[in-house]
Amino acid sequence: MKNSILHGALALLLATMTACAGQSATQDQPTGVGTAQFALTGALPGVTRLTLSIYDGAVSDTGAQSPTFQPLACQPYAGAGGNKIKLQYLKASSNYTLYVELFGDEKCEKRVGFGWRGNVEVVGGNDLADVVPTYYVQPYLFGAFTGLAPVPQTLIDAAKLVSCSGDSDCKAVHANGSCGKDYKCVVDALFPLDGGARRGFASSLALADGSVAIIGGLTAPSGGNWAASKHEIEVFDPLSGYFRSVLDTEHAFIPVGLATAVTDGAQAIAIVGGSTDSSIALDPGKTLKTTLDATACPGASCPVSNHVQRWDLAAEAHADLPMTGTAHSLAIVSRVQAKDGPRLFIAGGAEARIAKDDLRVATASLCDLSQKAVITCTPSKSAMSAPRANAATACLTSAADGTCTKLLILGGRRNPGTPLAEAYDATSDTFVPVSIADSSVNALLLHGGKLVKLANGNFLLLGASNQAIFLEDDVLTGAAQLQPPMIIAVTQGSSSLTMQMVPVPMGAFAGGDGGKRVLATAVALANGGSLLIGGLDEKLQPVADALVFDANGQPVGRAALSAARIGATASLVGGRNALGGCVLLAGGFTTDTTTAAIGGLVPQNHVEAFCPAP
Repeated sequence: MKNSILHGALALLLATMTACAGQSATQDQPTGVGTAQFALTGALPGVTRLTLSIYDGAVSDTGAQSPTFQPLACQPYAGAGGNKIKLQYLKASSNYTLYVELFGDEKCEKRVGFGWRGNVEVVGGNDLADVVPTYYVQPYLFGAFTGLAPVPQTLIDAAKLVSCSGDSDCKAVHANGSCGKDYKCVVDALFPLDGGARRGFASSLALADGSVAIIGGLTAPSGGNWAASKHEIEVFDPLSGYFRSVLDTEHAFIPVGLATAVTDGAQAIAIVGGSTDSSIALDPGKTLKTTLDATACPGASCPVSNHVQRWDLAAEAHADLPMTGTAHSLAIVSRVQAKDGPRLFIAGGAEARIAKDDLRVATASLCDLSQKAVITCTPSKSAMSAPRANAATACLTSAADGTCTKLLILGGRRNPGTPLAEAYDATSDTFVPVSIADSSVNALLLHGGKLVKLANGNFLLLGASNQAIFLEDDVLTGAAQLQPPMIIAVTQGSSSLTMQMVPVPMGAFAGGDGGKRVLATAVALANGGSLLIGGLDEKLQPVADALVFDANGQPVGRAALSAARIGATASLVGGRNALGGCVLLAGGFTTDTTTAAIGGLVPQNHVEAFCPAP
C-alpha cells in the first residue's frame, strides 16, 4: 500500500514500546534489519490492556494458525494521549498480519475486542525508525459498531486549500483525492482502508471465501433525482482488512441502482434489473415519497433494466442477457435447485411508474448461469398469485449445496384483494398457496421487509412497511404505515402451507420507535441472531442505532451507529479469520441540512463493522 494512503490516518496512539522478536515465546528472533511502527486509533471505551501477535503471511483461521511471534503480552493500553508501537529486527519486505487482542481487565482474561491489519510491508533498516510510516491497525469492539478508518480533519482542511481543475490535481494531497464542485480538492475516504464509492440502496453480498462485495446503488444527484453513476464493484477482503475495486460495470451500459444481487458460486454474483434514476423526497418528521422516476423518459425507454448479469470477480468476466419485455426492478431473486440443476429464480418486479399505474408483474423465470459467458432463461410454467415487487423472501427448505428448494414469498402486492404470501416449489416449478387465518394479518401489504430464519425454524420479519416504497407514487406519512418486528411460523402440508404472524414484544428495548422502521437494513448473524440497522422511525426521522435480536427473535440490545443511515446495506463476513462472524455495514443516505444535495440527503461511503461478543 502506498504511504500516502496511510499518512494522516492516526488520531490517538498507544504508549511507546520497542520489542524484539527474540523475546517471543513461540519462535526465535527472525533475521533481518526491518523496522515497523503500528498504532490503534481512538480512545476505545472499556479497554485497559492488550496483547499483540504477528503472523508472517495471511491468516485465514485464527484458531488453527499460530503466530510467528508475540512481542507484547498483557501490556497496558494507554488510550488517548499515547504514542506508537515500534518493532525492530523484523524481516524486511515480508507480508505480515497484525492481531491485537483488547481486554477490559488487568489479567487479560476479559476480551472486549481486537485489532486487525494484513499486508503490512516492513521497511528495511533499523536506522529508519524516525521515517518509517506508521501502520494503522483497525480496532473492532465486541457488541458495538466500530467505524473504519475515517479521514482526519487535518487532511480534510489541507485538501480544501488546494485548487484543482481535475482529480489528477489532487493526487499529491492524497491518493484518494478528487476535485470538488468548487474546484477545491476533497478527500472523503481513506480507500482502501474504508469504502470508496458513496452509495445509497446498494447491494452487498457475502462471498464463499469470506469477502464481501458491494454492488450498485444510487450515488449522484441528476436532474432532481438520484442516479446510479458509480459502477465499480468494491470487495472487502477480511484477511487484509482492505477494500479493492473490481469490474467497472459501466462498460456494460446497464443501470445498477436498486438492482437485486445474489451470489452465484464462490467468486461470482448475479445482478438482476435495476434503475438509472430514482426519486427520494424526504421531509423529516412529515413525509417520504420514493419513486422509480419515469418523467424523463416515458413509455418503452423508461430507466428500468430488463437485464440479467453474471459477474465473475476472480476472472473479471461478464455475461449479460436482456429479457425482452420484462423489467426487474425490485424483483424476487433466489438461487434454487430446479429439476434440471441449480437455477436463478426471478419473479415479479416493476417497471418505472407512469402516473399511479400498478406496473408490477407476476411472471417468473428460471435462468441457467452455469456457462460463464452465456445466460439462458426460460419462463416458469406458472405465475405468482399476485403481481409483486419489493417483497420479502426466505428459504423454507434447502438442497445439500445450499440452494433453495422451496421459497417463501411475502408481501409486495398492491392491495389486500390478492394473497399476502405464497411459496415457490423449485422441484416442481409451481407456486404453492399459503393460508393465513388472521384477517388483520391478511390486510397487511408488507413492502420492503427482510425475513431472517430463526433457530427454531420460524422467521423474523424486520423493517416492513404497509405503504409501497419506490412504487406507484405512494407517500409515507407516519406511524400506522410502519410495521413492528414480527415472528412468522410456517407449517408445511402436502399441497399447501399455513402461516401465523405475531408482533415481537419489545419490552425494555422498545425505545422511542418500538422497532418500527422503514428503509432500514437487516442481516442475520452467525450466532443465529440478527440486526435491524438504521432506517426511518414512525416519526419519519433517521435512526442512528441498530436493534439486536437473539436466535429466537427476541430483542436483547441496541447498538449505536456513528451516524443515522437510511438505505444502507449489510453483509456477514464469513470464514474463520478474525472478522468471521462480524457484519459489514456500508453506504446509505444520511441527512445534512447544510448541504445542497437533493432534499438534504447525502450518500455515504463510510463503513462500520459490528462484531458480536464471542
